[in-house]
Amino acid sequence: MFELGGHDRTGRGKRLSKDEFYEEWKEEVLDEKSLFYNSYIASLPEGRILTRAWRLYRNNNENSIVILQNVEGSNEIVEELKQILICLLYLKNFRINIIADELDKYVEGNFTDIINTYKNYHSIIYDKEVILSHLIEEKKLNFIPFLEEDKKMIRNLNYIIHDKKTDNNSWIELLLLNKIEIKKGNKDNVYEEQLKKLYKYIPISPEKGEILKDFNI
Repeated sequence: MFELGGHDRTGRGKRLSKDEFYEEWKEEVLDEKSLFYNSYIASLPEGRILTRAWRLYRNNNENSIVILQNVEGSNEIVEELKQILICLLYLKNFRINIIADELDKYVEGNFTDIINTYKNYHSIIYDKEVILSHLIEEKKLNFIPFLEEDKKMIRNLNYIIHDKKTDNNSWIELLLLNKIEIKKGNKDNVYEEQLKKLYKYIPISPEKGEILKDFNI
């Protein structure tokens, strides 16, 4: 796990804690009307680019993924926050294979359980070994400026991987649940029919043609 610096961001001689640095950055991302980037994280190498990408994501602007692809990751804190968002966007666009490539050189940081949720999603879908992971602390989820529906989805995926019940699942969760039932050899798989009903809403991608090729729709 890497540490944020303990710099004085208040002008009053007070050093912000690690949690306060993330809270400061999140508030900056949420302040979409501001033209300034004053948080400590935004001041890190490529931090302004990262913050802008997160603001675009929250406005459903597809340019966010293009910007993130150009972040080289010279700073581990910025790189981890980039990976959290870019893997989310790949997942929502059904580009699961790219997630594995993106996280191949992941350095354990402050949001490892979120990153491991992405890794294990890919592993389960592609019948690979699942790595040890934990339930994501709600505090950690709340540090990240996710859209509410995406925060719920990531929480659900983490719950499913840890065999906890979820409800109101999107096609992303249903894909995982369906795969788990297939691996169990469960012939009474209710998730397959639910997934078929949402098939038309799943983005077109190479993975869709590969993973759902047996769906007769």
